[in-house]
Amino acid sequence: MNITHEKQSELLSTIQLEFKVEDYEPRVTKEIRKLSKVVHLKGFRPGTAPFELVKKIYGNSVLADEVNNQVKEVLYNYIKEHNLQFIASPLLTEGQSLNLDINHLRDFSMKFELGHAPEVDLSFLSSAPPFTLYKVRITDEDIDKEIIRIRKRYGEYVYPNEVGDQDVLSVKLVEINEDGTPKEWGISTNTTLAVDLLKDNARNTIKQCKVGESIVYDVFELLEQSREKICKHLLNLGDDVTPENINNRFQITIDRIIRIQPADINETLLARLYGDNHPRNEAELRERILQDETAIYQRLVERKLLSDIHRYVKQNIPMPLPEEFLRRWFISNYEDPAQELNLEKEFPEFLKSLRWGLVQEKVINEQNINVTPEEIKEHIREKVRSSLFYYYDSHFDDTFVEVYTEQKLKDEKVVSDARNSLLNLKVLNYLKGFVNTQEVEISTKEANEL
Repeated sequence: MNITHEKQSELLSTIQLEFKVEDYEPRVTKEIRKLSKVVHLKGFRPGTAPFELVKKIYGNSVLADEVNNQVKEVLYNYIKEHNLQFIASPLLTEGQSLNLDINHLRDFSMKFELGHAPEVDLSFLSSAPPFTLYKVRITDEDIDKEIIRIRKRYGEYVYPNEVGDQDVLSVKLVEINEDGTPKEWGISTNTTLAVDLLKDNARNTIKQCKVGESIVYDVFELLEQSREKICKHLLNLGDDVTPENINNRFQITIDRIIRIQPADINETLLARLYGDNHPRNEAELRERILQDETAIYQRLVERKLLSDIHRYVKQNIPMPLPEEFLRRWFISNYEDPAQELNLEKEFPEFLKSLRWGLVQEKVINEQNINVTPEEIKEHIREKVRSSLFYYYDSHFDDTFVEVYTEQKLKDEKVVSDARNSLLNLKVLNYLKGFVNTQEVEISTKEANEL
């Protein structure tokens, strides 16, 4: 066997493997003999089929498998022994085919291209334009809104007779003709309307009604939405309906008015929200909300900064790659044969992700970045807390959080995703030390739109 490694450029080299018959024939023969001892062939007891017959039936299949395995072993052992750093994976040079016959073994050679990673230079970050570091301004009005939200969240439903600005209406919609009679085979459906989402004229008109009363109104002028969306979400129609074929005039009958009576801010509510260490009055509640909102928005703007750095590095790092080699590799390894490959769109994104991966590898190796099991557990624990808060919006027992966290830790994918997220976060925090920032103050509304 002979192996030749030739450097084509700083980013590309070739490895040629030359095999003699005696390099691979013993392994093939050994595998055929092993197969003959277990194979079931008609007319023979298991393990008694003649070697030559097994070779005739299965020889070429065994030959292909063994040669393929041996080529991989030799190739990757050579790469490891010579400490060759590569990206993607070795790729057969174009125009090669290997057609071996078990009855006519011959010498053969295979030539592979090997793409090499360039040096990763992060100095470009220090001269990058300043990144925006947002500072969120939390006002008394923001705190007032949060208190109103809390009071509504834990309020009680009441069912008044007259319509208010914040009510939700349970209504029946009936499509009618110009003379006010129900349209034959027309639309008749029950739905809900949030009064504060109605257009001004529609809101003013419908507020004149009481439970059981009806108005005639253009259904497509109720909300600031397209005809298509109103058909789907308000009239409960399928996508196959043509909106233009539906009359505008509908009879709207109020079946029920639903109103939330906001909860009082008292110790019972505060204990439900925050547990034993709860605020004792509204003043302390406002201070707690300010602290919580400040922490939430601090995390949000920090994520925004790291996201901006991540995007900038992927798009702007000066890193030459063996693109022609990678293009062929990308096409040959495309993972979704059922979906047509959009090379012009997907390949540039692949290159950006590859560059980011090389940056990650450099930083992780040089800075000895790692993730501990306790960090992974804490990361998953916080995601559990966030999920519970999203769905329940109240204080919950730490025991329940721990039980659910332990369940998540048994899922290998969850643990792997957590590890990758933490590594990515640590790399980005390291890169943050290379960039310049400029502080910009924004409102909570602006922050929520980031």
